[in-house]
Amino acid sequence: MIEISIGQRPFDGVPFDKELAARICFGLRLEFALGTPNCYAELAMQCMDPDPQKRPTASVITDKLNKWFDSICVPSTVQDIEVRTIKQQFMEADKMIRELPTVEQKHSDHMYTSKLINTNEITEKLSEIVVGSELLDSIEIP
Repeated sequence: MIEISIGQRPFDGVPFDKELAARICFGLRLEFALGTPNCYAELAMQCMDPDPQKRPTASVITDKLNKWFDSICVPSTVQDIEVRTIKQQFMEADKMIRELPTVEQKHSDHMYTSKLINTNEITEKLSEIVVGSELLDSIEIP
């Protein structure tokens, strides 16, 4: 979902290594693009919750996506403020996205293919991080 919001691959330009994996495990998340609808950002954050039990189920996600679709595409005489707000946020985002610059891939030599992840190395990196050390809460991609 973040890729759709920012228009590029997550952490593009950042080496995909055990340090990045450790930071993600400790909560590193990207910022959403300006104008991303609040309901969209909230759902994405729920999907990325560190506790899998707090993440929405596929049914909940489907229900929300259907609600958004209906809010935007299905003519309604209902003047529900939530429906109007959702539609307005997505329409504004559509206007803003046209004004955003095209982003070139920053890490052109990096292959975005499946590969074996050595979880032992990530676990070692996590154990190296001292409790109380300063970690980034988010990363902003210019």
